[in-house]
Amino acid sequence: PGVGGGGPRGQLVRMTKCFDMVKEVEVAHVMRYSHVVFWRPDLRPNGPLAPMALTLDGAVLRTDLEGTAVVLRDHVGKLLSAPWTAGQAACDVHHCGCLLSKGNPTVSAQLLPSNG
Repeated sequence: PGVGGGGPRGQLVRMTKCFDMVKEVEVAHVMRYSHVVFWRPDLRPNGPLAPMALTLDGAVLRTDLEGTAVVLRDHVGKLLSAPWTAGQAACDVHHCGCLLSKGNPTVSAQLLPSNG
């Protein structure tokens, strides 16, 4: 299963490690990203994100049917640190959007059009 272990909980651990790396890059380059994108490790996006994915209209989480999750940068830490829930345990291991939204039921997720 690799870093973090198997199943949905292991995937959430891997997503947290990825976010830690994003923060290291931000510090090293003295910059801050507006969004963080998580996608299925077994299915790289095969096209560009929908234009609405990166708009700054206040939507915290956008997801597509394949499991891609686009999160406003300032909310990523909160979404990843929420206590583990039964909803997350029921998520497909590769569905990053499900893992983030089920752990935070008060965060509304907007559905993005499929990228291919």
